[in-house]
Amino acid sequence: CHGEPTFKGTRILVKDVLEQIASGMDWEAIIEEWRGSLKKEAIAEAGRKYTRKPAAATAKSSYPGSPDRS
Repeated sequence: CHGEPTFKGTRILVKDVLEQIASGMDWEAIIEEWRGSLKKEAIAEAGRKYTRKPAAATAKSSYPGSPDRS
């Protein structure tokens, strides 16, 4: 998606989910909003990766729906 990090197997931008978290949105509500395309593990992994080092999007994860650079 225009060089922006997305969750693996989706077109969901990592930055959109991180903005939802930053605004105080509950993780269950985030998962529901994205119709179950994301897992809690993937959201947690995105938080760890991108709050410390936003450019570190090249590593692949074994979690379905985990962040992926597409």
